[in-house]
Amino acid sequence: MKKRAILMSIFSLMAVLFFGCGKTTADYVKENVAEITKTFCFAENENFYITLASGQREKEYLLDGRAQPLTDFALLSVTFFDDIPSEIINVEVTIDEEKRQVEMEYNPMTNSFLADLELLLNENEQIAVKYADQTLTLENLSKNFVIDWQQALNIAIKELKTEIEKEKKYANLNAEVYLKVLDKKANKFDNFFWCFTILNVKNESFSVIISTTDGSVLAKTK
Repeated sequence: MKKRAILMSIFSLMAVLFFGCGKTTADYVKENVAEITKTFCFAENENFYITLASGQREKEYLLDGRAQPLTDFALLSVTFFDDIPSEIINVEVTIDEEKRQVEMEYNPMTNSFLADLELLLNENEQIAVKYADQTLTLENLSKNFVIDWQQALNIAIKELKTEIEKEKKYANLNAEVYLKVLDKKANKFDNFFWCFTILNVKNESFSVIISTTDGSVLAKTK
């Protein structure tokens, strides 16, 4: 029985090695997503601007290099150009005529108010956000990105292939990956960009910034 148990363990390890070797770099990445933005909306007036990023991310959001089970998200962000009105604001969000009251809490790390609507958006919703007596209709920018999230992911995988493959261990990846849209206002850019990051268990990260218009790699950090 003891020998049989040892043999079974060896066969199990061989199976892991065999099937692990059959994976592509893209397979490893897709199995270790911690956050991926698929839809990105934006609006602004003279007082504040709003972003709404939606996709999937970890249920338990931890920057630890280990991917966890995912859930749908729609992260709403409101950023004021001048002084913030308070630590908490209340907004009314309308999605396809369905209204909901949302309490948003100030985050000093981003200098904005944040709230997760906990849903997955597509490209067709009509979305408006009202704060006080001001209502902004959000534009779905990602709908018009020449480079969508899937193309951006493939470009990033190719660009960081060496860094990603260093994190392979048998059939696993000792890292997690993030694909987000960079907010042009917060980052003082003239456009929006894709940002792909791989974070390993040693807290080392590698990133690439990708154009949404032509897929060119604009920056790379190692």
